[in-house]
Amino acid sequence: MCQSPSNNEEENAVEAVTFCPDTALSMVVTGTLSGKIIFWDIPSQVERQSFDQEAGVVKLVWHPKNPHLLFSAGLDGAVRLIDAKNGTLIRQYT
Repeated sequence: MCQSPSNNEEENAVEAVTFCPDTALSMVVTGTLSGKIIFWDIPSQVERQSFDQEAGVVKLVWHPKNPHLLFSAGLDGAVRLIDAKNGTLIRQYT
């Protein structure tokens, strides 16, 4: 018999994954239903930094001209621009 996941497991479910196109940064980013965005260092396989947004992550897309900038689309309809080098919010579009 299958068990339903707990609320905590559902909130931590990864909804989006993207690899940074800038190989010098060597990172992968994951986004969850709880709104947590985690920037992972590929060589060391550890978390570099994280960012918490107000709503679950729907999609993660790298800026086409600035590969250290990441767009995050949320379930709240907002798009956030995040600096992947330090995990800070640059701008929010609603």
